[in-house]
Order: sequence, then C-alpha cells, then structure tokens
Amino acid sequence: MWQPVSNSAGDVILESVFGPQLTQLGFARITSRKWVRSKKPEIREAMIIEPTKGGSYHPVWGFSLDYVPHFSGSTVSWHRTPKTSRLDLRYDPIDYEADPGRSPWFISSMHGSDQMKTDALNVAKCAIPRAIAFFNSVQETPDLVNVFTTQMAKPAVRFSFYNYIQQPLAYAFTLARLRNHDEAFALLKQYIEQYKVSVDASAKLRKLIEIA
Repeated sequence: MWQPVSNSAGDVILESVFGPQLTQLGFARITSRKWVRSKKPEIREAMIIEPTKGGSYHPVWGFSLDYVPHFSGSTVSWHRTPKTSRLDLRYDPIDYEADPGRSPWFISSMHGSDQMKTDALNVAKCAIPRAIAFFNSVQETPDLVNVFTTQMAKPAVRFSFYNYIQQPLAYAFTLARLRNHDEAFALLKQYIEQYKVSVDASAKLRKLIEIA
C-alpha cells in the first residue's frame, strides 16, 4: 500500500537519522540533506542525500575542492565555502552496484514515515562508515591523485567517472595544483573538446589553470 511521505516530512526524517551522527563527526549541516566538514586545507568533505526516481533517496559523498572552478555557459565561478560546496570528486554507491534497481542504498519515501526511517537507519549504518573511510584516504592534495585514478578505472554499471562533468575538470586542476602542468593542460584541452565548452568559458578555464 502506497503511503507517500511529503518532501518536507522526508527531509525531517533524513535529518533526524544522518544529522546527529555526522555532526558528532565534525560535519556542519548545510541543509537537511547536505553536511560538510572543512578540516583539511583546500579540501571539503561532503555527504549528500540525493533524490532518485521512484520516490527514493540515496547517499553520495565526496570532495569539494577550493582551487577548482565550475561553470555554466560562459560564467566561471568558485565554490569555496561550505554553503556553496559541490562535489568535484564523488562516490555514488549505486553507480557500482550489480543491479542498481535493487540497491540496498535506497531510502523509500513511498511506504510511510516508519518505513522511511527504518530504511534511513539501515542505509546510514552502511553509508557513514564507508564515507569516512573514503574521506580518510585523502589527507592532503597529493592524495587526491590516487582517488581520481581509481575512480576513473572503476567499472560502472550506471554512471561512470566521465558522466559527471565536474570530475575530469577537477582532475585537471588538481594536476595543475601539483605542478604537473603538461598533463593538466592536455586534460583540459581534451575536456573542452569532449564537453563542447563555450569559447568564453574555455578561455577563462585556460587562464585559471595556468595559476592553479
């Protein structure tokens, strides 16, 4: 029997389950479905509960990098605060499930508040330790290279590394930050061509990567 939970009521449930645990680990609540921890230079750690089709939610986690820009059209901007943070390098567990449609990572909002809270508790029990282990693999900027290359090589059954437009851009800027400029410029060139970046945005990105 369908008992849909409203978006606002669902947010309260998700906050009640994930919020206390993440706050205890040093994360700040940004919204009822987003928490960010800023304890490493230039690197922010974020956990986000994203909506998915079928009235469900699932957790994703990853890094927001202060030295990486983002763009929309020809406008290039920064995300250097907890509030504006976005995932430059992400881990979405359902991208790597054998059968994403039957994933244990989903929190359903279609079967009443009690069931949604039960789902959230079960998912949080798995997701939070996995996310913390992911975050602990990076202590400073050079550590990100291994995570980027691992994510790039990881077989995906849903979306791959390159389906998320921000990730290859972030990798190029990370290499530039580490003074690997030749590879960084080559990757940016490939990125601009692959994603058909506008002329104005391309020029701005090229200028920014030179001083990253």
